[in-house]
Amino acid sequence: MHKVEYLSIKPNYISLYSLPEKSSSRSSLSDYGIKNLQDNEERGVMSKKSSKRVREAINWLLYITKEKPLYIKKWDRTYKFKVNFITLTLPSKQIHTDLEIKRECLQPFLDYARKRWKIKNYVWRAEAQVNGNIHFHIVGDVFIPWNELRNKWNQYVNKLGYVDRFRVIHPGKTPNSTDVHAIKKIRDLSSYLSEYCAKQTKGSLYTPCKWENGKLVKCENLGEAKLENTPYEIVEKKGRKKVVNSVRCIFGRQWRLSYGLSKLKSVIEVSYGQVYEELERIWNRYKEKVRVKDYVTMIFVSISEWQKMGLKALNQLVKNYVYSQLNPT
Repeated sequence: MHKVEYLSIKPNYISLYSLPEKSSSRSSLSDYGIKNLQDNEERGVMSKKSSKRVREAINWLLYITKEKPLYIKKWDRTYKFKVNFITLTLPSKQIHTDLEIKRECLQPFLDYARKRWKIKNYVWRAEAQVNGNIHFHIVGDVFIPWNELRNKWNQYVNKLGYVDRFRVIHPGKTPNSTDVHAIKKIRDLSSYLSEYCAKQTKGSLYTPCKWENGKLVKCENLGEAKLENTPYEIVEKKGRKKVVNSVRCIFGRQWRLSYGLSKLKSVIEVSYGQVYEELERIWNRYKEKVRVKDYVTMIFVSISEWQKMGLKALNQLVKNYVYSQLNPT
């Protein structure tokens, strides 16, 4: 392994690099990164940078969440539980803006989940269904009984009348507005969760739309679509510009992390002494997973994999980092 000055540890890979002798000014790539993040709110598009951030957060969530026993009284059996993956939908046609739904329903629900179910670390992602309704995917670190989950979510969405409007069409019925995904037998849990919560929409095509009299309506022309927070895409074909109809974008925030999870990014450390020696052991053990580039070398091996090698210095680095971020003084 060639000599490097620094290493960066993330849940699923290690980066090795050296810093330049002179500091450089902001590059065009940095400016693009800022614009890339702004797209998430201004145009309702999940950018490449945001998608990467959500994937990393999911990997950290899977790493820091330990398996725990879960007793199911109905079957009189105990299972191993790690994370919960749920979807929250609206029981009837959406007539409020995305911002109102998130403010009046999603945020109070998350506040309740922290108090009642003691959820600490989670990721949520908002998307539009085919019918135009907003819905939310949530990955969290605690088990939530499906009946409590459904009853509480229905309680919050009915503050805006969504359950009552459902019962006008289905008298006496309780809407099944929540879904608890079965993930126990999924082998690559990180990829599965990322597919739902971090799929990129940058460059996708969407219907230009706006809120009008409590309804989401298509814009008749591009002038109408150019409203604040109204996303649209223009396709140029044979010299003519047109708008391609597809699913609509989400207004405002598309995703968010819990506070503790948002602090976990990467373990940065100077490479010398025992740390350097342990890096050499990982390099030699996983040579087929090493990728050398111009300015950085990547070792695509997860923390969980190399921790089995008994590397004391690197293990302590990760342990101290996670503790300091989740338990700030």
